[in-house]
Amino acid sequence: MTYQERNNSFDEHGSWEISKNGKILMLKAARGRPQQFSIPDADTLRQLDANGHEIQSKFNYDLKRASAFASLASK
Repeated sequence: MTYQERNNSFDEHGSWEISKNGKILMLKAARGRPQQFSIPDADTLRQLDANGHEIQSKFNYDLKRASAFASLASK
């Protein structure tokens, strides 16, 4: 993870799975709580709260697919 507007980043390892209905992605870190994301379309993941609901906030919790692949090995 890299935080915008901060000089801070870290790596986290774990596993992931998609719900049977194909609408939720769950990231399971080796430590800490799982994170859930809805899949509104093929190019977007939207972070959900700890109960699996959309976060009500003025901030944007959408992750958009990059136009090109960027290898983590090069960073």
